[in-house]
Amino acid sequence: MKRLIIALTFSLLAGCGTSSSANFAEEDYKMMSEANNQFAFDLFNELLKIKEAENIFFSPTSVHLALALAYNGAKTETKQEMGAVLHVNQYEVEETNRAYASFLNKMNSDDGYATVNIANSIWIRNGYPFLESFLNTTEDYYGAEVHSVDFMDPKTKDEINEWVEDATNKKIKDMVQQIKPNTVSYLLNAIYFKGEWKTPFDEKQTYIDTFTLANKQTKPHPFMSQYGKFDYLETNGFQAISLPYANDEMSMIVVLPREGKSLKEFYSQLTAAQWDSWLNDFSKKEGSLQLPKFEMEFEATLNDPLINLGMPLAFSGQADFRAMVEGGGIAIDEVRHKSYIVVNEKGTEAAAATSIAMTESAAMDTFTMTVNRPFFYAIVDNASGTILFLGEMDNPVYVE
Repeated sequence: MKRLIIALTFSLLAGCGTSSSANFAEEDYKMMSEANNQFAFDLFNELLKIKEAENIFFSPTSVHLALALAYNGAKTETKQEMGAVLHVNQYEVEETNRAYASFLNKMNSDDGYATVNIANSIWIRNGYPFLESFLNTTEDYYGAEVHSVDFMDPKTKDEINEWVEDATNKKIKDMVQQIKPNTVSYLLNAIYFKGEWKTPFDEKQTYIDTFTLANKQTKPHPFMSQYGKFDYLETNGFQAISLPYANDEMSMIVVLPREGKSLKEFYSQLTAAQWDSWLNDFSKKEGSLQLPKFEMEFEATLNDPLINLGMPLAFSGQADFRAMVEGGGIAIDEVRHKSYIVVNEKGTEAAAATSIAMTESAAMDTFTMTVNRPFFYAIVDNASGTILFLGEMDNPVYVE
């Protein structure tokens, strides 16, 4: 069996962690869903270009939502670039926010068979001039928790990481690894999903067989097996199957290139419009499925992919986030994404988190000096310039 592409399709998405207090129409979420899916395939193609591991798994929804928080703080060309990447430039910001609010509201569900939990939070430096209008918008439309913190306190990193762990059922850990001295904010999204198959695989039917890697090497691997009637699609290039979760509102789509065909050929056709077209062509068909069990983690820094997609200003000294902070002067320093998934006989558990670190753009040339090797030093009188003491330190000793 060849490598395959797997996508979680959320027909009715849910998020227990975040709710919106804003006004919106029930169907507003459709606009956000379309923008999200266009962004999903854009970012996927960029990740393919830079992938360091064999496998890719990420949540475009998590990245899209985190960037939407930052987008609300952007102005002028920075806003235009971000809006184009997010596929929302054709809408007013208010329309976009209503769509996100509707989307998050629609995702609220935990019926015992499938759970999706989406949470947003904003962590801001104590006393920094964040605009109340920005904070209110992110709270009202995105349900974002706002935390005012001291980024120089080592406990702050732990608090942020604990928030991510709690929002992802402990699946995403150590989201923030180091906080820079000029950090003014972290914008965070976390998403957690757990769903039981509508028709679970029988563990007794799981067997070991051969999986063929992209380089044609083979390895033994456990395969789940099931016979039944599925939503199924065949083309000249691939087979595809839809596996519903127990609530029938979500499903996993698995696409397998035909023998002699590659995922690269499939990706060359993959767009949001084509994806929708394929989904409409699925029909019920009886057959057997053998699907590998798997579990994986993935992480990536998304600066370069997002810059390549067309939003370089947001990362530069010319970034305009005056709708977030009085006077602006800040930029995106890093967009980081981590994800996890396990697929077995019972169902699927998946989680992802996206962090956007905002720093003072004027301070982007700041240095770090760690005196961890032999050094020279002097004690001087500043007024006269007189050197009172000189020294070289090769082996520091300090007795408490």
